[in-house]
Amino acid sequence: MDLKITNKGKDFFIEQLQKERESFAQERQGYVEKLMSFNRKVGELETSLLQLEELKSEQSSQKPVALRAFGF
Repeated sequence: MDLKITNKGKDFFIEQLQKERESFAQERQGYVEKLMSFNRKVGELETSLLQLEELKSEQSSQKPVALRAFGF
C-alpha cells in the first residue's frame, strides 16, 4: 500500500515537472521571437540611419561653397 502511494506521489511530481518544463519552453520561445523581432527592427533602423546620413552628405556636398563656409 505504501509503495502504491509513493509511486502515485512520484508520478504526480514527474507530471508537474513536465508541465513546468513545457511552460518554460513556451516562455523561452516567446522571448526568442521577441528578440528576433527587435533585432529585425534594429537592422531596419540602422539601414534608415545610413540612408539618411548618405542623403545628408550628398546634400552637403551639393551646397554652394559660401553656405558650407557658414555651417549651413
